[in-house]
Amino acid sequence: STINYIGGISGQYYGGLVKYCYNTGNIITNFKNDDSWTSTIRISGITTGDETSFCYNIGNIKNIVDLTTNMDTRIAGINSTGNVSNCYNKGNIENTIILPTSSDRVYVSVAGISADGTVSSSYNIGSVYNNVVGTANKLETHTGAVVGNSENTSENNYYSSDINVIGPNITTQYQTKVKDEYMKTEEFYNKLSDGNA
Repeated sequence: STINYIGGISGQYYGGLVKYCYNTGNIITNFKNDDSWTSTIRISGITTGDETSFCYNIGNIKNIVDLTTNMDTRIAGINSTGNVSNCYNKGNIENTIILPTSSDRVYVSVAGISADGTVSSSYNIGSVYNNVVGTANKLETHTGAVVGNSENTSENNYYSSDINVIGPNITTQYQTKVKDEYMKTEEFYNKLSDGNA
């Protein structure tokens, strides 16, 4: 199997508290002709651990994967193994995966912010594109403006009505679309700060 962790701040991070950090660099990756039975891919502007707050990503992320048999892929502006709060993503996120006919199990999640825990009081103003070409015996895909897939309750998250969110299985839970003009107001700032949806 192959494991690939790539990040503007860190590619792989376990445990601890991350606050007040940001990424401005663009990230472009291209994985081709991977003959491994299983590939794990994590790409983000910032990769964090248990608790993440007051961080942001403004770098664009573009990922292409060609010919991987089995895969677990998560692409996001901020990617956490724990909880995320008071963070935002501004970078555009674009993911393309081309599957061979022999693909067995494939999981794909693409979003502005991805967390194994909860996402709260956060927002996204960058477009999200998730393109999966081909099929697999077991194919699970998730696309989200803020949260792509979360088994935990997340709240008070927003995304701009001006952005594009394109891809299979678009998640609308745990996130609210608002006008871009409103996101520049003091009311919106207070809503994020107070945690009142």
